[in-house]
Parts: sequence; C-alpha cells; structure tokens
Amino acid sequence: MAAPKKSPQVPPVAAGSAPRDSARAARVKRGTRAQALEIIFATAVLEKEGFRHGVLGIPRRGKTYHLKEVTTEALQLGICEWVFIHDCKRAEVQYEGNVRADVADLASRPLAAEDEPIVVFHGDPANGVRADVEECSAFALKHGRAGNPTLMEVDELTHGLKSPRTWAVPNSSYGEIIREGSSQKVSSAWTTQFPQWVPSECLDFSETIAIFQLNGRSLSYIVEMLRLPPEAEAVIKNLKKGEFILYTMHGDWDQTIYGPR
Repeated sequence: MAAPKKSPQVPPVAAGSAPRDSARAARVKRGTRAQALEIIFATAVLEKEGFRHGVLGIPRRGKTYHLKEVTTEALQLGICEWVFIHDCKRAEVQYEGNVRADVADLASRPLAAEDEPIVVFHGDPANGVRADVEECSAFALKHGRAGNPTLMEVDELTHGLKSPRTWAVPNSSYGEIIREGSSQKVSSAWTTQFPQWVPSECLDFSETIAIFQLNGRSLSYIVEMLRLPPEAEAVIKNLKKGEFILYTMHGDWDQTIYGPR
C-alpha cells in the first residue's frame, strides 16, 4: 500500500524564544529535524532491518509530534509497511490512521484494501476500555514475523508496565520486539515522560533516543543511566518546545540540538 504523503505541522516555538536559546547552556551545534531523522534511520537503511527508537521528555514539548514524523519517514523509506500505534494517553485520538478499540475490534472490522496501513489502538474511553499494550504488541509481532515489515509504537510506555522498569506481564511481547524485532523487520518506537520507569532493554537496545526537555530527578536519572556528559545535562534542562538531543546506543552525544524545524 502507498505510504501517506501528509506530514504533520511543525509545533510552534514559544513566544519570545529563538531557536538558538537552548545552545547558550553549552557550546553546541544546531541541527534540523530532517538531519535527526537521517540518524534515527541510518542503521535500518544500511542493514536493511527494522529500527528501535525512544523518546523522553516532559509533557507538551513535542514528543508525539516527533513520533508522527518518525512514522511518516519509516513508511516513506519502506522500512515498514504497516504501523500499529497504542494511543491511550488522552481521551482524544492523537494519531492519524484507522482507529480501532483493540485487536478484537480490528478483527471484526478489518482494513479495506484502500485504507492506509496505519492502525491506531485507542480503546473505548467512553466505556472505560483501554487497549492492552501486550495484546497489541503480540499482534504486531505476529504480523511482522509473517513477512510484513511492521512498526509497533507505544505512546506512553508506562501503559505496558506494572511498576518501574517491570513489564506488565512476564515475557512481554513489546520487550521481545525491543530485543529481537529489528532483525525480523519488526520495528519499535516508544515515548514516556517518566524515565525512571523505562525497562533496561529499552535504554540498552534502542539505537537512538530523542531527549526533549527534562528537569529535576528525571533529568538526573537519565544523565546517570545513559552516562551523558555534564554539558548535556545543562542543555537538556534548557531545551525549548520542539527541541531535542539524540543519544545513540554507542553512548554518543553529537553535541547537537535538533529542532524545532
């Protein structure tokens, strides 16, 4: 199926701020969102496999917008042909696609041939029903292993956890996607505003992690866990809306602020 052509709108920059403001905390370079996407997909393009990407940051700083761009680019590059999104963070649907309550709803109302290959699992908030991360991930994993390059996104990773760094179920399907999925062309992308809750495999196996503004204990925790340099901590604390840095699984920070454009 053809990938969607529409790109999301760039989030507005806060009034009175300039893109270079965050760079004052350290001597860093500026990069565009397009340049960041090239880094995020570099390994997948080179190895012709899936990708693993995470997003951290406080609310309303552009995490979901960023993940929408990642989705669009993954489809356009042909890295994935299907996208399944767990989107239950808000009462309203945040992502464009074919909305279904859960896997059972998708089975009863399958996509038509002309539908875009994006399914948004949103539960049924009016009736107190939330789509289950494990069920959605197990379905995406099976779908991908059947020969369909697939991306499974979880917008707010804590919905798949029962406590900090602990999956809701033993032998988590999403954990398996993180650990083994990319070699089977089953990609993963996740967001959270709670770094202390992120399971170790998400930090250890994600090729790239976009870090938006963090502060307080969350900032101290992620700097320690990823062994980021002191100058990175100063930059993260001062990031503006739509700005982020990229951490790679090799332990690198390229001293660049990406965004907001």
